[in-house]
Amino acid sequence: MAATVAIASTNGLEGSLVAPNGVYPIPNHISESKNYANLEKSAFIQACPGIVYFKGYVIGQLSEQTLKIVNISKDNQQIHILPPTTPYFAIQYSKKRSSIVAGLSLDITVQFRPTEWRYYYDTIKVHCKHEENLLVPIHAYPVLRTDQFPRNFRFPAVPIGQHRTKTFSLQSDVPVAFEFKLTFLQPHPTFTVKPLSGIVPGHGKAEIEVTFAPTEFNTAVMTLQLELSQFNYSPVVCTFTGNSSPEIEIDSTKPNI
Repeated sequence: MAATVAIASTNGLEGSLVAPNGVYPIPNHISESKNYANLEKSAFIQACPGIVYFKGYVIGQLSEQTLKIVNISKDNQQIHILPPTTPYFAIQYSKKRSSIVAGLSLDITVQFRPTEWRYYYDTIKVHCKHEENLLVPIHAYPVLRTDQFPRNFRFPAVPIGQHRTKTFSLQSDVPVAFEFKLTFLQPHPTFTVKPLSGIVPGHGKAEIEVTFAPTEFNTAVMTLQLELSQFNYSPVVCTFTGNSSPEIEIDSTKPNI
């Protein structure tokens, strides 16, 4: 299977983020002769999690996650684990256990060691009786830092006729560029946002300015949704609040002491 990160690129070459389809030896004929159509769980076993994600990584550094294969049936289950076939992923587990007791699980350590910045994909196949097999996808991909972009932000009180601007950053710590888009879920005329879309360069950042300029005495609320061209990204909702009141107008006319 080949997959692309449609919204990320390295030096403008989006194709470099595609994991190559190398030809690797099949460790067991069961891999080709059996059907692996079940995702997450079958009638007898369940994978926790159903999909393994490596969100962000460091080139050459080993990352590990734990995958549990749970016996959800009433009987002991004999299983065969077929490992990933690409050289970037590996698994470790106790091979002394050829079966899983009802209600218990087998822990599998999934290892990932990347060699370059791109999207990686592989699978773990779990063979079980009566063709109740499991396919556990593995995804690994670069991520963009969004911790500096607020989920909630309140502007200090601003007098009518004046404005206040706050700058927020989206930062890429890897040599991969990401596209971003901001959509108004709840617009308000006293708020302006720029830019509403753009590109965060690799090893760089993009700045977004949010300005609050009240025109009447009230509390204003604006809600934005942040979307990124990042694999498996869930949009972030950001709420901005600002207000102005007559008390602010009076205080602003007082001389500084």
